[in-house]
Amino acid sequence: MDAPTATPGNEARQQPSVIAAVAVMLFLSTVTISLRFYTRRVVLGFLGIDDWMILAAFVCGASAAKRPARTESIFAFGRPVLLMTEDEMSSNRLEEWYTFLLYAASLSCSKISILLLYRRFLILGWARICNNVVLAIVVACSIWVMITSLINCIPLRAVWDKTIEGKCLSLHVKYGSSYAHVITDFMIFVLPIPFVISLKLGRRQKIGLMLVFCVGFVACLISVIRIVVLSLMDLSDMTHQLASLAVWGAVEVNLAIICACLTTLKPLIVRILPRLLKSSYAADSGQLAYIDQGTGTAARVSRNHGTIVKAESASFVKLDNARSNDSEEYEIDDLEGQIQRGVYMAAPAKVYARLP
Repeated sequence: MDAPTATPGNEARQQPSVIAAVAVMLFLSTVTISLRFYTRRVVLGFLGIDDWMILAAFVCGASAAKRPARTESIFAFGRPVLLMTEDEMSSNRLEEWYTFLLYAASLSCSKISILLLYRRFLILGWARICNNVVLAIVVACSIWVMITSLINCIPLRAVWDKTIEGKCLSLHVKYGSSYAHVITDFMIFVLPIPFVISLKLGRRQKIGLMLVFCVGFVACLISVIRIVVLSLMDLSDMTHQLASLAVWGAVEVNLAIICACLTTLKPLIVRILPRLLKSSYAADSGQLAYIDQGTGTAARVSRNHGTIVKAESASFVKLDNARSNDSEEYEIDDLEGQIQRGVYMAAPAKVYARLP
């Protein structure tokens, strides 16, 4: 049988779709992370470790997103394998390996950032334990993915240089890392749902939270779609097939960053549109509101209803004789060293409802 020959139809590139997906998602993640840092640094006056983790995720994601477009132009990424030289194939495999490392690092940093953010409000026993367990699982999976990538072949150069004989891990190991990402995605998505359901929120806040959760659910679905695309790939023509995988990868990584940033933008939205996300809670008598020192916001409670108490090196606002009345508002605000409605805070703090 004659060897297959390249035809003009085979030479069609997938550059436009790859570059368009990369550009759009990179733009959206750039906007959201910029707004997040403005909110934290300018509006609230602080930056936490979760902010730096999401910045690391963005840097890795941006570097990974640029590589497919760069490879498309220079090393014929997305081009049928029959039309490529051995040098182009080797360069393409090297770029693929770098991109996978950066994507994995970006997803890991995004998940760690989200879980560190969860620690600010999942403060009760079972919730905090679950959050810490998921965080440990994410860190362990991230380390596992990095190690398996670095020892994918021995010697490592055999990953991209097929003229070198080496021992390489099977494709099932690569698929395993993708499965791990999907499982942890859904764990992170589900983790805060019981807490959110138990909150007494106004309609606008509920709608806002639902939108954030919808974006998070879409990110989980993208992870599943990427695995399906990966499993259906034609291994005999990987370079041509990898273009579609790069598109889904860019969407997945940048959606994770966007999800991590959306949940931090409420103070900025409240400052710009103060009535849009106005909080309203029905508090029970003697309920405690946790104040996380150093997070940059402070308590604002109704006059004669709040007193500062200390417990376990943390501060609490005790809502004395609070009534179940939607007109009584307990809001998060930007206060420092001020008296507001009878509550004095000497340092930045953040209020979270402590549930019964």
